[in-house]
Amino acid sequence: MRESSPSPATKCFFNKFQRRRIFSVRFLLALLVLLACAPWPSSAPALENAPLIVRVGYYENPPKLFQGAQGQPRGLFPEIVEDIARRENWRLQWVPGTWEEGLARLEKGEIDLMPDVAYSLERAEKYEFSNEPVFVNWGVLYAKSGLRIDSILDLEGRKVAIMRGSIHTEGAEGIRKQVAEFRVSCEFLEFDDYNEVFLALQNGLADVGVVNRLFGQTAQKLYDVVPTSVVFDPRHLKFAFPRHGEKTALLKKHIDRHLHDSRINPQSGIGRILLGYLHDRPVAPIPPGEKIYLTPEEQAWIAAHPLIRVGIDPEFAPFEFIDENGRFSGFSSDYLRILNERLGLNMVPVEGHAWREVMTLAEQGEIDVLPAIGFTAERTRFLNYTVPYAGFYRMIFCRADLPFVSGPADLHKFRVAVQANSSHAGWLHENTTLTPQLYDSLEQTIMAVVRGKADVFVGNLATSTHAIRQLHVTDIRAAAPVSPERQLLHMGVRKDWPELVSILNKGLASITPTEVRTIENRWLAAGYTVGVAPRTVWLRIGLTAALALLVVVFFWYGNRRLRREISLRVAAERELRTAHEEMAQRVEERTRELAEANISLKQEMEEKERLQTRLIRAEKMQAMGLMAGGVAHDLNNILAGIVSYPDLLLLELPRESPLRRPMEVIRDAGRRAADVVADLLTVARGVATEKHPTDLNGLINEFLTSPEWLVLRDRHPGVSCATELAPDLRPIACSTIHLRKCLLNLLSNALEAMDDHGRLSIATANISLPGADPLNGEIQAWVSLRIGDTGPGIAEADLQHIFEPFYSKKVMGRSGTGLGLAVVWNTVQDHRGTIEVNSSAAGTVFTLNFPALEGPLPETAQDAQPLDLQGNGETVLVVDDEEHQREVTRSMLARMDYQVACASSGEEALEYLRDHQIDLVLLDMLMPPGMNGLATYREMLRIRPDQKAIIVSGFSRNGDVAAAQKLGAGQYIKKPFTYIQLGMAIQKALCHG
Repeated sequence: MRESSPSPATKCFFNKFQRRRIFSVRFLLALLVLLACAPWPSSAPALENAPLIVRVGYYENPPKLFQGAQGQPRGLFPEIVEDIARRENWRLQWVPGTWEEGLARLEKGEIDLMPDVAYSLERAEKYEFSNEPVFVNWGVLYAKSGLRIDSILDLEGRKVAIMRGSIHTEGAEGIRKQVAEFRVSCEFLEFDDYNEVFLALQNGLADVGVVNRLFGQTAQKLYDVVPTSVVFDPRHLKFAFPRHGEKTALLKKHIDRHLHDSRINPQSGIGRILLGYLHDRPVAPIPPGEKIYLTPEEQAWIAAHPLIRVGIDPEFAPFEFIDENGRFSGFSSDYLRILNERLGLNMVPVEGHAWREVMTLAEQGEIDVLPAIGFTAERTRFLNYTVPYAGFYRMIFCRADLPFVSGPADLHKFRVAVQANSSHAGWLHENTTLTPQLYDSLEQTIMAVVRGKADVFVGNLATSTHAIRQLHVTDIRAAAPVSPERQLLHMGVRKDWPELVSILNKGLASITPTEVRTIENRWLAAGYTVGVAPRTVWLRIGLTAALALLVVVFFWYGNRRLRREISLRVAAERELRTAHEEMAQRVEERTRELAEANISLKQEMEEKERLQTRLIRAEKMQAMGLMAGGVAHDLNNILAGIVSYPDLLLLELPRESPLRRPMEVIRDAGRRAADVVADLLTVARGVATEKHPTDLNGLINEFLTSPEWLVLRDRHPGVSCATELAPDLRPIACSTIHLRKCLLNLLSNALEAMDDHGRLSIATANISLPGADPLNGEIQAWVSLRIGDTGPGIAEADLQHIFEPFYSKKVMGRSGTGLGLAVVWNTVQDHRGTIEVNSSAAGTVFTLNFPALEGPLPETAQDAQPLDLQGNGETVLVVDDEEHQREVTRSMLARMDYQVACASSGEEALEYLRDHQIDLVLLDMLMPPGMNGLATYREMLRIRPDQKAIIVSGFSRNGDVAAAQKLGAGQYIKKPFTYIQLGMAIQKALCHG
């Protein structure tokens, strides 16, 4: 059968379908090609926004690092790291371990960051440190209550508790090195942690404890310890990084920046974290039903110990006891309940044992935990201790009729009872030589005192008061506290379970102050039943109605009395606690007051020492003035012949005579000797000197050709001398003899300092001192004299004293008198100048600055010639007690053509004046033992009111000279005087021109 062919319509349809299919395939292929060629979005931004993973080492060191309630790292350093990570988009991976494991991982590069690392040079060789410190920590000495420690030296003979391995113990600046450097002898007691250090202080095992300041600040409230003012070994706590870690540079850069910003802005996130932890951040409360985070190891330990046996003291109310209904009650019961809930422990009381039995079982390992126990050294054989959580005062109780008991020192007078195996028995054993009576229970101990078997007993204030009330004892009273410190209560854990101590400490740390106050208020304010049990009352009522009525009345009265007594004793305990706090505050305030008083006293003593030094210096100057004044007159009289006779002889010698030069040398030497006497007198008494315009350069050149300088040069031939004198040096107003003396003293000291080899320099210059204001009258133009040497220099200790009179390092009387630099100082001060000393191992430079005069140096007046001094035969009366002085003066006056009469005293002069006409009197001011010059002149004026006179004296100008001149006397001339000085004075007095 033949197939039929498709119709044209069918062919058309298939052709269109075929074309569409081909077009669709081509379109799809083109689309795929476009998609393949089109650029896909880059994944780089996603990578850029990915957080940086930072591995951080972590170890337990509260409050700097510790695990929070949910196991997350908390503390000062973790919170700072988290704050920075949040800002920088880091993801933190905490790597737990010990301190040593963390540093080892850091060195190997297994972690990127290690917090809380104290910087040292040794560690800087292993790790990279942040430039910015987080904060500075240091070691602090804490003392037991009542002991004052002000310095390392106070540790002599003390027992010092330290933490084994601490940087403040073994470091380069630790307590061991500090004690060794100060050569202090003390006994070190090593402990495993700082809590044990404070525990040793609290219980008298040590006198002083060493902790870091952050631990002490946060933990001292748990103990009765006192911070001292002694701090040492400051350490910068920083972040540490692997030495060549790939993230080190980036992490260090960002951490340094954030730490630096927190210094500038203390209110930043890091600033607030630091402020919170350095000022005792409060404990965060644990939500109800929530457990504290424990490490896997701690959880495994708890799982392996499903039952923990707890031993209790049935009579230790209100801390732990069995109430009238047979229930375990007291402080420790509430604490055990909270710890069981939060830690997942199963701590169960073992009842039915007296306290002595409980202690025996604990020592044998059949009791695991003692929840309310005091510390004794004996118990550390079989127990470890948690941190303290409560405290009480240990008291001495006695019969009411016993004499006054002031404290433990009186116990040797009495029979002492105590409960066996109690902390009180341990305290008596460790702190006294007493042999007390031991009883199995507190009730037996109290009744021993009531029945007269003992006189006193030692016990806990709260517990003993409760027991005395329950026993209806009325003739026992609290006599005195054993010590002002509290006796702290811990939880004691068997020695082979240290893991449980760590677990319990975590739980105790989670209990907030509010929860603590709630427990205290419950058991101290209304904790236990007062009076007789109702069952006992009903039994007695059942015996007889009449007897029951009496019993009710009796117990009602007894209850009322006991309530009043208990309330008084509770108030007394509260007052005792308040008094203790006030006493501590007063001690602190008194310590501060004493410290301030000590500083004030020290300042007063220093001021007194300065005044004494000034007084001694003034007395030295006064003594020197008296000495100079006493000898000046006699020396000047002696020098009169040396100065005056050469003048007379020179008048007789021809100019070409070979004797003229020797006579001039003798005359000049006598003048200089007289000037030296005047110099000594002037400096000692501070008398102003006459100053004349002087060329300092000329004075120096003249001195360098003087016999004094030539003698000095001959003594030190190995020393070279160089001068650098300013050519246009301004003139100064000075006393040439004093400046010459300054040159002599300074150059002599410089030559002796160089020990015959070295270089001496003398320089002058015009200078302007900084800060001078001519508008205010301040000197602007100065002349400087600089004298330097290349000697070994002056010791720093001696620089403060070199200008004091009689202070000298030379051999007195051979190479120095101790007055040289004192003369220099006084001369500079008298000339309104300044003096500076610069000394080092390379040598010493003295710089003397003098006010300069304006304008050129005036021309020096020519000395008068002998022919100009001749008189006209006038009569001159010479009054002097020294014969050779009269003869010298007579010869000089005769040479001047005057008629001369002489008198050896004031009395003789007055007799002569009554009978003779005298034109002029030459009157000496000091003529012992008769009338002095002033008295003589007064009497002369009574005889001849217009009598002319010239005053002559070997002393400097004084009050008598001024008084005589005020009466009418003429010029004053000072012995020894020259021919010319005398002649000019007489001519002026007689008005000869």
